Amino acid sequence: MKKEFIQRILVPIDGSAHSSQAVLSAIQIAEKFAAAIYFLHVKAIHTAGDDVYLVDDVLAANDQIAQSIIQSTMQKVPQEISAYSRILYGHPAKTILTYANEIDANLLIMGSRGLGKIKSIVLGSVSQEVLNQIKIPVMICK
Repeated sequence: MKKEFIQRILVPIDGSAHSSQAVLSAIQIAEKFAAAIYFLHVKAIHTAGDDVYLVDDVLAANDQIAQSIIQSTMQKVPQEISAYSRILYGHPAKTILTYANEIDANLLIMGSRGLGKIKSIVLGSVSQEVLNQIKIPVMICK
């Protein structure tokens, strides 16, 4: 693989063990290819059709959790690697796909399963949806 091939690595993070493995893999690849890492935490938006409505206190706690996930992830990255982080709201898979296009990512590294309520046998529902639609190479970590 040419060094120029991998320049921007997108890593969706949610604090799960598989997500943590994706972070470590991204760091190793970024070191080898002198690539930048873009960490993305997506907070799902609850709509009127959802069974749960979140009150302000719960939303504030969720914001603190998201910030904590981002901060702990950024602390793992060596100083010589360019790393960026974002917290976005929306449907997780669609938001990941949109952000990958926005930053012109050339590699996506993500965990095979996250912290979601529904567990798939092989891949989590978000991982599966992203894998089926994305146009760049993907590394799935367990």
